[in-house]
Amino acid sequence: MGDLEESIDADTWEAGAGLPAPSPPFPLPPPPVEPAPRASSGAVFRLVVAGVAAVGIATAGVLVSASRDGIDYPDEWDPRVADLADFVEGERGESFEHPVAVDFLTPEEYSERTRSDESELTLEDEESLEAAAALFRAFGLAEGEVDLFGSSNDIADTGTLAFYDPVSDSVTVRGTELTVELRVTLVHELTHALQDQIVDLVEMQEDAGEMGSTAVRGLIEGDAVLVERGYVDQVLTADERSAYETASVSASDQATADLGDVPAALLAFFGAPYAFGPPFVLVAEAEGDVDAVFRVPPDTDEHLMAPSRYLADDDPRDIGTPDVDDDVEVLDDGSVGSLAWFLTLAERIDPFQAMTAVDGWGGDAYVLSDDGDSTCVRAVVYGDTERDVEELTTALETWAASLPAGMAKVTATDDGGVDVASCDPGDAADLDVTGRGADALAVPVTRSYLFADAVTVFDPEDAFCVADAAVRGLTLEQLADPAGTVFTDGTFDAISRMAIQGCGLV
Repeated sequence: MGDLEESIDADTWEAGAGLPAPSPPFPLPPPPVEPAPRASSGAVFRLVVAGVAAVGIATAGVLVSASRDGIDYPDEWDPRVADLADFVEGERGESFEHPVAVDFLTPEEYSERTRSDESELTLEDEESLEAAAALFRAFGLAEGEVDLFGSSNDIADTGTLAFYDPVSDSVTVRGTELTVELRVTLVHELTHALQDQIVDLVEMQEDAGEMGSTAVRGLIEGDAVLVERGYVDQVLTADERSAYETASVSASDQATADLGDVPAALLAFFGAPYAFGPPFVLVAEAEGDVDAVFRVPPDTDEHLMAPSRYLADDDPRDIGTPDVDDDVEVLDDGSVGSLAWFLTLAERIDPFQAMTAVDGWGGDAYVLSDDGDSTCVRAVVYGDTERDVEELTTALETWAASLPAGMAKVTATDDGGVDVASCDPGDAADLDVTGRGADALAVPVTRSYLFADAVTVFDPEDAFCVADAAVRGLTLEQLADPAGTVFTDGTFDAISRMAIQGCGLV
């Protein structure tokens, strides 16, 4: 990607202009692009280890090539959504090739559609879920018995109002009454339908692979979130906006109660694309062509978390799977990724130190294995520079020291990387998991919004300097304040001016 044009000089930049006040992370995120269908005897439970592990419930059609020939599309839009489809076309500047079906279900029918039956899990499924739970505990992101199956069901059901299925090319909705919140949600889902007619979403997600799956989801969801926000700002009346905000708060409170037993890290993995996606798309809009980014999407979650890395074409090094003893059973392997490292570190160390460490991420690989007595993960992670390796090492050593004695070990590799080994302490161990890592996502998310704002004025390198310095002038408590007081009381204006000066731009 080329550098963004510098449109106005630094003296005219109003730091934080248009920046939405931070809100608590992921109270009730929109539904995933992938369908959350009713399980059948052939249902596939895919453990998405784009970090520690997040369980996605999906049909094989989302995970493998799927033919969509033979779909009987409606001749006209359902009258209840026709004006919403018109808005999506206007806001996105693209036209639908054809209407798509919208299926309005009762809450009971929706739950039946989205939840899967535990009795249909195979032995392999159950073993994979147990391995994923062990991985969560080994990274210190969960403790006790971790019910990933039940948590995934709860997120797919309780945590969503609708979903777009790119295989059947249809939208499924919870509810038969078109409330204001359901209208807003439908704008989001119809944006996915339009995206799917511009670029094949199934193929796009297949091509992303494991390392790029979260980043691609962020692009897809970020685009839909921004169109949804446009609908709220441009179409809803003042009374409707008030009703929508009230309903959103109520839904958030209800979701907090209903999803209280779901590990915070799992909710964070689910919600991260919706948090990081919008500022990433704002950067793409500054570049001038969002659809072009859909054709050349981000391919690591580092790109999603720090759009400046995407603009710089910063890709990780290729790393082979770490070695393990011949007599152990390998349960899983893959890449941890920036998002999971941040959540892991920020759960136990200062979130700004965690962000610094992750900023230098240059690639990694892990292997999860079982020797008959314990399940352990070994990961090797590299930095972009020697200084990055030092920062990663310091952060990881601090993290390891916060865990029970002997649980995790951090050493240097012979080739300049960092070797991290940690074992599942079992479901009886007290790991003092609080969900701080998920809360701390407010730090890099806010920086991404600031970068999206600053890059319309400065070149990407300078814009990153300003955004990074500005966010580090705040505290996590200020960033997590639902009222966003720091952005309205003049505090942030002063901080942003100091950030500009500190970066040598005035």
